[in-house]
Amino acid sequence: MVDFIKSGQLLWDEWLNDPRNAKFKALHDSTPKSAQLKLKEHMFQPFKLMKEIAQDHERWDIVSFLYRCFFQPKRNDNYD
Repeated sequence: MVDFIKSGQLLWDEWLNDPRNAKFKALHDSTPKSAQLKLKEHMFQPFKLMKEIAQDHERWDIVSFLYRCFFQPKRNDNYD
């Protein structure tokens, strides 16, 4: 089974550390840790839901989408 939370964490870290997101990372890193944790908690709610759906799919009658694609960086060398 896919570990949606771990997968999301890896994509979040990759996105946050991408050079194209340097301004956001600087702002993120300058905020209190509690604010960083709140943002992460908010961002990972869909991943937690996907994990819950995957573990108890009979309870859910909805189609989930792969939210993690939003963190997927472009796959090229040009950061313009």
